[in-house]
Parts: sequence; C-alpha cells; structure tokens
Amino acid sequence: MDPISIRELREGDNFNQVFRLASYQLLTTRNGKPYLNVSFGDATGEIEGKIWDNADIIKEQLDGCSYVRVIGAVGSYKGKLQINVDQLKALSDDDIDPAQFLPSSTNDPEQTLEELKQLCLDNIGDPQLLKLMELFFGDEPLMEKFKLSPAAKGLHHTYINGLLEHTLSVT
Repeated sequence: MDPISIRELREGDNFNQVFRLASYQLLTTRNGKPYLNVSFGDATGEIEGKIWDNADIIKEQLDGCSYVRVIGAVGSYKGKLQINVDQLKALSDDDIDPAQFLPSSTNDPEQTLEELKQLCLDNIGDPQLLKLMELFFGDEPLMEKFKLSPAAKGLHHTYINGLLEHTLSVT
C-alpha cells in the first residue's frame, strides 16, 4: 500500500503508514473509560485520531516518541475527518527523515542564508561582534541545522527553513 498524504485522505480510506506524532492527550469518556486523542502530521497537514482500546498502555509507549506507524481508517465526526486507529507502533527517530513530515518553505534556503549573511556582515560595526558572526556563518554543520529548523512549534514559521526566514525577517 503506497503512502497517502494527510491532505489526500478521504472518509473510508484504510491505510498503514508512518506519521509525525504532533500531540496526544489521555482523556476519559463519559462512562469513565480512558481513550487517547491524538494528532498526527505529515508535510501536508495534521489530522486527529482516536485510540479507544488500551489507551493508558499506549500512552506510555508514546511518551518521548516523535513518529508512529498507524494502521487505521478515516472516518468523520461532526463533519470533520479523523482517524480511527486500529494499531499504533512507536518508532525510533533514528529511522526517520523529518523532512518528510514537516512542511517546508518555498524559498531557497541557500539564497535566504546568503541574504542574512550579507545583511549582518554589511551592518555590524563592532569588530568583535563581526568576528562572532563570521564564525557563526562559517560553521557548516551549524548552518545546515539552522537551515532545517522551524522557528517554533506553533503560530509562525513552523516549517523547515522557518528559523532562517524568521531571523531574516526580524533583522
């Protein structure tokens, strides 16, 4: 079964695929039974899901987890799509490429970084601060992480290259 993006999911779809675990919360039904309200994500968006069975045990498995394999079906509740989870397995972050699960900027990160470098280097008058910025921009592993990082988990610049774009926008 080929992966399908969250944006492409339709009511009635069955799937077996990996998602980013955006959030989860252990709640209780009116009858006092625990269940998990889970939000799954990929590069195209997020969708909520429900885990009705063994919720307290599964929650323990999810603590500290970023990615999960989900077997389930798409249903709807009050006109909104949601995943009814049949099986869920926590995955190791080591086996996952985060770029597949996060939205990305449409701007070229190399060009954005070059704009930020020029702006900083052209406008910093203090020689010690200028040397610090040159060291910062000259650290290639750091710059690679900087280009990939989102600026925040919510509200603004929440995508790959977001931290770089945010930094440029406030400079």
